[in-house]
Amino acid sequence: MGIELPQSFQVLTYAGIWRPLEWKGLKARAYDLYTSIVIFFHLSFLTSGLLDMEFENFEFIAMVDHVSLVVGYVQNIPKITSILNYRQDIIEVIDKLQIHPLRLKNADEELTHAKYDRLDRMITFWFPKLGMTSIAWYTMRHFVAINTAYGLPYRGYFPYNYTVNPVIYWCTAVEQMYSVIILAVVNAGFNVFLPTMMFQVCGKLTVLQHRFKLLIKKLEIIASTDKQILSEDKLKKIEQQLLCDWVENHIAILNLFKFTNILFSKAVFIHYVTNTVVLCTVAYMLSQTQIDDLNFVTNVFFFIVMCSQQFLQCITAQQVTIEFENLRNEIYNSDWHSSRTTIMKSMLIIMCKTSQPVVFITGHFVDLSLDSFKKIIKLSYTIFNVLE
Repeated sequence: MGIELPQSFQVLTYAGIWRPLEWKGLKARAYDLYTSIVIFFHLSFLTSGLLDMEFENFEFIAMVDHVSLVVGYVQNIPKITSILNYRQDIIEVIDKLQIHPLRLKNADEELTHAKYDRLDRMITFWFPKLGMTSIAWYTMRHFVAINTAYGLPYRGYFPYNYTVNPVIYWCTAVEQMYSVIILAVVNAGFNVFLPTMMFQVCGKLTVLQHRFKLLIKKLEIIASTDKQILSEDKLKKIEQQLLCDWVENHIAILNLFKFTNILFSKAVFIHYVTNTVVLCTVAYMLSQTQIDDLNFVTNVFFFIVMCSQQFLQCITAQQVTIEFENLRNEIYNSDWHSSRTTIMKSMLIIMCKTSQPVVFITGHFVDLSLDSFKKIIKLSYTIFNVLE
């Protein structure tokens, strides 16, 4: 197809869940094998972690650490499946972003869209680095905590004795480390891709507002045009075409947002629900750890990453809602009532359509916004107080 992948897709490529479109033949098959390995490592680590759960004679801090890691794999499974299952739809969306009506037409529109392009680049640059720094500290802590000759960096159940041979032991240990690294990369890739799609919607909405201002100016010029220069029928056709182009653009953005909602809904909902437990348990671990302890630094990084993930999802969804509201206000505050009667009727229909609130709904009942972020923080704090 010859399209240039956004920066966020490069992170997904490293994670093993997005094969570049230009890769064909043996190269594509090799990458598909890599994707299968990533999925296998996710499922094997998740299964091993679940089978190693002990609810009798367990150390609370160690159990919380183990559960938090297992929950990370639970969160990642729907993220991987959503990207793989909707791959063809994502490709079609990328193509639509580069053609009419979503394609940027001139320098003014590019300047209008530049705000969200800068935010996208900033998140794509910094967020994966934050995630990988966190996982580096996490892995270092687990290596330091190994107190036996054949101790593994992470807990897990294995149907074989990995202590009988150094080769088997190191294969098992490396498999665990690689699984956790892949966990972090997939998580970073998905949590960069989500705001990228949201910012695309926001950017297109700001461009749509700009196009509406131009539309009103053109309609005013048409309304003042001498009928001797252009016939009444010709003027009506021009007006109808201008309105149709704008409405087509609006519908395309709504469809883009609906697809984004469908793509991320399940994964975001699972992440939202499980994060409540993870945040409060990590906060409890921080309260029970000395500041000069390596575990404290590790848990601080982990807490920052989990909070930033949730905040990023909520703030970008909130921004989409705000931009739709800005579009509605732009239409209401315009001088549309000075247009011709037929145009005013069309404008009333447009205003009725834009008056409907547009929100990112996950799990059929959770509206993703800053209010939902506040709720998860409050609920986590409540559970934290219970643990205390």
